[in-house]
Amino acid sequence: MKAIVRHIAALSRRLAAAPPTQTIGFLPGKTKWINAHIFKTFNFSFILAGAGVYNYRGHELAVVAPCVITQWPDAPMRYGPNTDWFELYIMYPASAGDGLRDRGLFNPDRPMWSISDTDVLMQGVHRLYSMLIADTAPAPDRIDHLCSELIMESLLAVPSKPCDAMERTLHEIAARLTGDFERPPDFGKIAREHGMSLATFHRHWRRRMRTPPAQYRAARVLDEARRLLVETDEPIKQIAARLGFADQLYFTKKFHRCIGASPIEYRRRQRLPNSSLTSNFLPTLGNCLG
Repeated sequence: MKAIVRHIAALSRRLAAAPPTQTIGFLPGKTKWINAHIFKTFNFSFILAGAGVYNYRGHELAVVAPCVITQWPDAPMRYGPNTDWFELYIMYPASAGDGLRDRGLFNPDRPMWSISDTDVLMQGVHRLYSMLIADTAPAPDRIDHLCSELIMESLLAVPSKPCDAMERTLHEIAARLTGDFERPPDFGKIAREHGMSLATFHRHWRRRMRTPPAQYRAARVLDEARRLLVETDEPIKQIAARLGFADQLYFTKKFHRCIGASPIEYRRRQRLPNSSLTSNFLPTLGNCLG
């Protein structure tokens, strides 16, 4: 791969299903340090080869590939390679911060993470590189989706660690919230069943999950809607009912507000030609279909 930088912020998007990417860069053999630089963007630097140092709030953290380090607006950043490294960076405008946080992709308390398995991630890296060097300009929506997917895959590839009791409880509740979409959850009842007040439940949930429980569930409802539209031939009315919407028109309006396309349009655009079982859905902004 050769060094390339692509600025795509100005390109017109047809959908609003993923945070809009601003700039992407492939930097093999990078030797330059970023020293006390203040960004105006949210950045994800994939260190795919090499090693170096990342200064986080006065602490020197060892950077060993493969890993991801992050930068965010208005915070002085200092990092760089010991000799050289291979970096893929993805930059988002400051306005995309809420969308990145709601999807669980960005968290300032998680400035760096190691990647234990790069097989799936590198497939996406090569796809992104091929898009950016193609003779014909790729659809920016596809680039946005793929960049979100790369961040997601890097997080899914973080080495596992033991969970404490509260974390296990919250994961159990999260599974319950996504197990039955037809009935709205009673969070007060759920909290009492696990020996907590509603306020205590919300506090622990926000600390671990980084988004309110209702918003988290709304995001999963939207994910399921997109999956059913792409992977099945179910009528829109039936999908709406499965997701707890008695009124198909109301479901359609909510879906259009979140995605920028009606369910029928989304199904048509996201399916590959001659394929009825293709899924392109990603984690999504969680304040829409609640």
